[in-house]
Amino acid sequence: MIPFRVPGYCCWLISFWAFFSPLSAAAQLCTGSLGDPIVNIDFGRGSASRGAPLAAGITNYNYSGSNVEDGFYTIVNNTSGMNQNWFATYDHTPGDSDGYMMLVNASHDPGNFYKVSITGLCAGTKYEAAAWIMNLLTGYDGKKPDITFWVETPGGDLIGQPYTTGEIPQSSTPQWLQYGFFFTTPSNTSEVVLNIRNNGTGGLGNDLVLDDITFRPCGPNVLVSTSSGNTLTNFCEGDDVNLELVASVSGEFLNPLTQWQRYDGTAWRDVTGEVTDRLQVSFADAPPGNYLYRLSVGEPATFGSERCRINSNVFTIAVNPKPVPTVRNDGPVCYGDNLALAAQGGTLYKWTGPNGFVSSEQSPVIRNITAAAAGVYQVTVTSAAGCIQTDQTMVEVVSPPVANAGDDVTICIGGSTALHAKGGTSYKWVPSVGLSDANSPDPIATPLQTTAYTVSVSNGACSVSDEVLVTVLQPAIANAGSDKVIIEGDSVMLEGEVTGPAGLRYYWTPSDYLDDPASLRPKASPPSDMLYTLHAESNNQCTSTSEEVFVKVFKKLIIPNTFSPNGDGVNDVWNIEALAFYPQSDIKVYNRYGSLVFSETGYLKPWDGKLNGQDLPPGVYYYVISPKPRLKPEVYRGWVIIAK
Repeated sequence: MIPFRVPGYCCWLISFWAFFSPLSAAAQLCTGSLGDPIVNIDFGRGSASRGAPLAAGITNYNYSGSNVEDGFYTIVNNTSGMNQNWFATYDHTPGDSDGYMMLVNASHDPGNFYKVSITGLCAGTKYEAAAWIMNLLTGYDGKKPDITFWVETPGGDLIGQPYTTGEIPQSSTPQWLQYGFFFTTPSNTSEVVLNIRNNGTGGLGNDLVLDDITFRPCGPNVLVSTSSGNTLTNFCEGDDVNLELVASVSGEFLNPLTQWQRYDGTAWRDVTGEVTDRLQVSFADAPPGNYLYRLSVGEPATFGSERCRINSNVFTIAVNPKPVPTVRNDGPVCYGDNLALAAQGGTLYKWTGPNGFVSSEQSPVIRNITAAAAGVYQVTVTSAAGCIQTDQTMVEVVSPPVANAGDDVTICIGGSTALHAKGGTSYKWVPSVGLSDANSPDPIATPLQTTAYTVSVSNGACSVSDEVLVTVLQPAIANAGSDKVIIEGDSVMLEGEVTGPAGLRYYWTPSDYLDDPASLRPKASPPSDMLYTLHAESNNQCTSTSEEVFVKVFKKLIIPNTFSPNGDGVNDVWNIEALAFYPQSDIKVYNRYGSLVFSETGYLKPWDGKLNGQDLPPGVYYYVISPKPRLKPEVYRGWVIIAK
């Protein structure tokens, strides 16, 4: 920023307004060529939301660090949350995220609110003075700012005519507007005073922000182009640049001086000795970048100071980088597969390759590849700027392996077989269930059901597959059913089942006491406990199975009704032989009076007709017998005679 000073004004020249009527018009901005800014008042920058107050004498408004009421101002970098009727907006200065601006809430009385001394100007030079202003009001139609600018000498003499913006309109969105005017410095004058006045009254509107006040020399239009009339040229990296730049200067200057300048990345520098309206630009093997040139023009009396010059349009020689192509293919590719080529880095592509291949696609695909497609593929890549670069990729076409998974095989369930594959360098079997090693060429297969195994055989570049079927034969499975219980003399049906392949054969052993040993459900009538076996045999080579079923036969009770315990060795005890098969039986005997004379659990020793070691008298006695265990609960009641 060019420094400026504030003279020690003792008062604001409000009475000045009585001496002239300001010119009200649209912004009077320079339509010719401008010089570099002599002044750019952007109110500084900082990380804090509020900036410091302006120096004394610049404004007669009061500074506020909080709410900005009528007749107050502040320095801020954004207005968010300050007033619900104001736009939330930011500083105008391009690229200055922490930049400040001056926020003004107009006083109730019209009057000056900004006055600053501008130094370092050139005498007798036409300037554009301009500033950016925004009407902050939103939400309702209120009073609008109406601003007048003028410049004067340090002694207070008016220079040129004041400029009035008229009412600055409200907008639906935050909108910065630039307002400006022209003035010419008197001879021998390098300092002026800028005044800014608000012509409206405050309250219910008339709120604004001000930023980027600039002073720039303004002159006639200076246009730089090539000798063919172009104002921009494009080259590519590595080109030889050879251009003649020509400048045209229109009107106003009586005897202008000129100087060609080039931008070096930080500042504009004079091109030594180039002071005519033409410039020859030549350089070989151009590196990429933008090369900027302009013509600086001024009057002889002030040409020594760049502040007094105007500048042409900036002529750009754009040297565009060549594209950096990235080229690839998805090879090695197998015979019969598709070859995918791909390139990046440009906007246009042109491929050439073996077997007469051409394509303008970015990523072409060659289908059903053959050996003739092997070789170098070249692509020419063109950038958006028209710069060209080439690259290439080598494609290898590989013969696929010959996969052989061997012959189909049959095994019994629970058995195993060795699979064999050949023809490659690596192998992958799927599914892996039942295999000892899915990545081996010779895994052991033990599937539980018939399975088709597919092996993928690879030679490193190509993969092919083959299939082998392992058929698992199911055995005949015998199920003899649940064990049975009967009473001696009864019969029961056995409940056999068999499962397995078709054509099963089955039979029972032993066949004793079965009505049909070749039936799954024969009738069994064994006189005593019997163990039967059901056999099931398949018609394949897999193992047969068998299962047993036990038939429990409970004996009938034959209860004698008389015995004679007289010691003659004949019928001396009450012998109930079948009770030996019922070891948990309860036996009770009563006399005719109902008295218990014998009681036993289990009948290991037959009753000898005694009670407490004494012979019972001959007569009729009554028994209750409960055989246990028993197919079903049953009680035997009856009488027995003790005879002598």
